[in-house]
Amino acid sequence: MRFSISALLALALSLQGCATWDVSNTKRTAVEQLLLSASVDRALNQMDLSLESRNGARRVFLDAVNLEAEDEPYVVAAVRERLGAAGASIADVRENADYIAEIRAGALATDSSTFLVGMPSFTLPAPSGMSDIKTPELPFFKKLHQRGTAKLAIHFIDAANGAFAGSTGNKYGRANYNRWVLFLIPFHTTDLPLEND
Repeated sequence: MRFSISALLALALSLQGCATWDVSNTKRTAVEQLLLSASVDRALNQMDLSLESRNGARRVFLDAVNLEAEDEPYVVAAVRERLGAAGASIADVRENADYIAEIRAGALATDSSTFLVGMPSFTLPAPSGMSDIKTPELPFFKKLHQRGTAKLAIHFIDAANGAFAGSTGNKYGRANYNRWVLFLIPFHTTDLPLEND
């Protein structure tokens, strides 16, 4: 019995294994994109997008010229969806529209802040010819807070005469994501609608 255990141990120690995975990351994190898209949704959810019918139709041309944001395609698609839900149809060109909807964003960005109780990481000088040594961070308590903010408005113009036809006013949407470390144990809290953490 002793021989068989020793033989199995020797066999296990002699075996070698190797596995590698290709890992890549997008330019923007999923958390950042979710914070911004959730902020846009929450701002748009506060808007009344109902329009007066013109000859039984409410055709709207979306004008995003003044919408300069990295997430412009998402904002335009979300507005298009909500206008459709409110009974409007989207016109491909201004000439076919009853209304022009000018979309603007006063803010569409993320912020972050960090709070730490513990020992931060720092660099120790090394002897000549060697690389400096960076110590690990040792947090007793740490909070990294990320917040997405959207400030959106839609201005409606009568396509027939250029007259003012209504405005949603500025609407704000915010979303939060917090990473915590307590006694070296990490966890997170968020108001994002995540299906699985």
